[in-house]
Amino acid sequence: MIFLNLPILPRSLAFAAVASVLLAGCSDDSKKAAAPAAPPPAVTVAKVTSQTIRQSANFVGQVAAIDQVNLVARVSGFLEKKAVADGSMVKKGDLIFTIEKAQYEAALMKAKADLASAKAEAALKSANEKRDKDLLEKGHISEAAYEATLAQKQQAAAAVESAQSELQQAELNLSYTDIAAPFAGQLGKTTYSVGEVVGPTTDPLATLISLAPVYVDFSVSE
Repeated sequence: MIFLNLPILPRSLAFAAVASVLLAGCSDDSKKAAAPAAPPPAVTVAKVTSQTIRQSANFVGQVAAIDQVNLVARVSGFLEKKAVADGSMVKKGDLIFTIEKAQYEAALMKAKADLASAKAEAALKSANEKRDKDLLEKGHISEAAYEATLAQKQQAAAAVESAQSELQQAELNLSYTDIAAPFAGQLGKTTYSVGEVVGPTTDPLATLISLAPVYVDFSVSE
């Protein structure tokens, strides 16, 4: 309800004033009713899917070769040949270094000759033992004489075994003059030049590293 305090006016003027005020009030109410509503809030919609989720973490690691070996000289001598350049890739069994062979070939020939001589001596002692055994049975020699001949036979047999061992060692030493790759990999920097003396007491000739597969070393916190 609206109360108006108007001065006393003629009836026609008073009616016009009241009508104007009422229309103004109606006009304000119509504007308020016609105000647009606020838009609904925007939302993001995604389709629900099912998948396996794995936990993951990042670590700082260091790559390390599984196979790494220092190539060393197992016999002494002049480094005669370097068959592979530094940094080259090699296969298992590839020849890399050669040490002078002359002295080891000579040692092998001597070991063969010593073995042949020992075998000949053993054959002679064996024949003597058979002879003295027959003489002993016939009573022509003493037991002590036969025992001495038997001991010589046994010594000759031991000398043959020793000569065979020396021959095997000579063959082994000769094989050590060729240094081959024990596995496939990359050859590192060579320590010595051709012509230098190398041996078991010198530094490694080079390092051979396999490139695949590899280890990855890293620390995991608690």
